Amino acid sequence: MDRQPETTDPAALLVPARDLRTAAVIAGRADVVAKVDEVILLIAGRVEPAGTERDGDKANTVVRILDGLGF
Repeated sequence: MDRQPETTDPAALLVPARDLRTAAVIAGRADVVAKVDEVILLIAGRVEPAGTERDGDKANTVVRILDGLGF
């Protein structure tokens, strides 16, 4: 009874990621926000090599991705 993963539109994955990020911000969990930002960048296909993008730049990129998709 192994289920194959359904093909999911990457934009649809951003909705729960956005909600998780918002909850982490409200809870004051900067560590979780940083991890969710990494997930959002992976979903959006905007992965930079380690150490090439500062945390502030990464957060700005995430916000631009979410804004660009109407979130």
